[in-house]
Formats: sequence, C-alpha cells, structure tokens
Amino acid sequence: MRAAVLALGLSWGCGFSAPSVQSGDDTPKLDAAPAIDAAVIDGTPIDGKPAALCAGTFVRVCVDPPPPPTPLTLTMTKIDTAVPANCMAYTSPTSTVACVIAAQSITVPGKITVVGDRPLILLAADAVTIAVGGTLDVASHRGQTDGAAASVGPCATNFTNPTKGGMGDGGGGFGGSFGSAGAAGGDGADKGKGGKPGDAVVPDKLRGGCAGAGGAGTGGAGGHGGGAIALLAGQQVAISGTINASGAAGSGATTSGGGGGGGSGGMILLDATTVIVTGKCFANGGGSGEGANTAHDGEDGGESGAPDAAGIGGGGGINGTDFGGNGGAGAFGATTPGPGLAGSKAGAALGGGGGGGGGIGVIKVQATSATGTTDPTKISPLPS
Repeated sequence: MRAAVLALGLSWGCGFSAPSVQSGDDTPKLDAAPAIDAAVIDGTPIDGKPAALCAGTFVRVCVDPPPPPTPLTLTMTKIDTAVPANCMAYTSPTSTVACVIAAQSITVPGKITVVGDRPLILLAADAVTIAVGGTLDVASHRGQTDGAAASVGPCATNFTNPTKGGMGDGGGGFGGSFGSAGAAGGDGADKGKGGKPGDAVVPDKLRGGCAGAGGAGTGGAGGHGGGAIALLAGQQVAISGTINASGAAGSGATTSGGGGGGGSGGMILLDATTVIVTGKCFANGGGSGEGANTAHDGEDGGESGAPDAAGIGGGGGINGTDFGGNGGAGAFGATTPGPGLAGSKAGAALGGGGGGGGGIGVIKVQATSATGTTDPTKISPLPS
C-alpha cells in the first residue's frame, strides 16, 4: 500500500478519501473511515471484520473500525483539537477526553502547532515517529498561541493572589504549579504583597499545565500552562525531532504594577514497547514578567527553547533602581523556578514586584525499553 499523506490534494490508500480542509485553515477534517478489507491491525479479525486499533495504559483509546493499514504522514502546520471534524471517533476505557488521530504508523516530518481545548493523541499500530526537523509544538507562547488543553486544570487552589499597596505598588503574580510548585511573586516597594503558589499536582489523566497569576495593580498577565500530548504505539515511539509542551512567559507590568507569573510546563505521554529519544522532549516552566515603576514598564519573561534551558525572567539583571523587581526564571529539569524579586523605591516612584517562575510539567514514559529518557539534555523533566 502507498503511504497516506495528510494534506490537501493527496489521497489515502485503500479507498480512504482525502480529508477535507476547513476554509482559511490548513488543519484537516478527518472523515469517518469507510469499510476496508480484513487486514489485521490489532488482534484477530472476527467474521471478516478487522479488530479495533487500541493502545495505551495510563490512557487507553480504541478506534473501531480501525483506519486503513497504510502509513500516515502529517504535513499540515496546525491542528486544532477543538474542531471535532479534525479528530477520529474513538472509545476509551480510561474515560480519556482527547482529539485522536490514528493510523498504521504516523510520521511528523515538519513543524505542527497544536492548539484547542483537548489534548492530542497520536495512535499507531506500529510506530509514531517525530523525524529530524519535525516538531510537535503544544507549548503555550505569550501573546501568540496556547497549547492544546493548556490551563484547563484542575489546578491547586491553595494559592494566595498578589495584592496592591496603598501607593499603587503591586505584588508579583505567582508561577503556575503542576509537576512542581511555581515560585512566589516579589513584594511591591511599599505594601504590595507577592502571590504565593499552590502545590504541585499529580495528574490522573492526560491534561495541560497551570497558568501563572497576573501581577497586582497595573500588573502583567500571567503565562498559560503548557499543553498536553500523547504518543501511543503498538511497537515504537521514536523522537528524533522535538516535542515542546512548555509554559508561556508572564508579561511585564506597567505603572508600578507587579509582573505576571510564568505558566507551568504541560504534559507529554510516550507509551510503546520501545521509546527512543534522540531529539528533544521538554515541558519546562515559563519565565515571569518584571515589575514596573511610574517611569519604566517591566520587561516580559522568556520561554524555554530546549530541555536544559530555562525561560528567563524579565529584567535583564537590573533590579531596584529605575525598575521594579526582576521576574524569576521558569523551572527545567530538576531545578526549582526562580522567585520574583521585590520592587524598591526610586525617588518618588514605587516599584512593583517581579513575578514568580513557572514550575515544571509532567512527562510519563511507559515502555519495556527506553533510550535517552534519563538524559537531561534530551528530556525535561525526567519521566515519572
């Protein structure tokens, strides 16, 4: 059978019709699979009917009838999991809510941005491969896109929001908590108080990370948590490219407000007999925004670009003179997120506190054989 390529103008093997494409969006709509011959994808055919394609343990999903027994190459640039037509019908004994794309094998050769209100699951009978140069970007990015299922929660409720002082100085927002707790925001120069983060969360389902809090006063916005994705395969998951599920940066404040906290990393699940990571797989916390005073706006935080790289806090190393408090860095690997620094008084201008960095996300690897999954330069945080 010839390989199927999920893109406009190309067709699937075994009589599977080409997916239609929504106007103005290159995200495909996956039509229901027609009847196919009795080739076995998972299990043994009964009365000529192919058995369902099922995979996964922490989350388990089944596609019945199974997709055509042909390889699938994903060539679109965006997948919106909120659009039902972009996803296949499935059942789940683990009550998983997600957007599922299934095939005999799945390859990602280029960059795909994944957004929407549900996690994405790529399900293959044989292998899911992120090729060299391929990227699944389910991260959240400040002022741009939020990863699939980002900040949906549930998230810890035992946090304390930042407050504004009597002179208008704002405390910095706390960083989002997920795989680890976020960091506290810095206090304002007078009586503004920085926010305190909630506890880390142990996930019982596939879900995204948690958002950082906005700063008090005319504070910066908190960053959204990273998104959620699962790669489930009967034989192998191989990542030679990149999966990024990191949290977004917090924004800098204006007019003595507090900086916004960074979002936590999201969640990545890799489940197959063999998992090989030679590329990059990370769900790091976002850096937080800098506080401001009346003369200078705070700087935005930064976002992680690699497993062993922090999303930096806003501020550029200058703190407490002409600016509000610096923002804290996001967490990565086994590091803790950086706390926001306190604002200070510069003449008559009261500085707001910096935001707290976002905590790490969660990576789960379920495999008989796993390579590269203990290397902090390839995967962050290390799998739980």
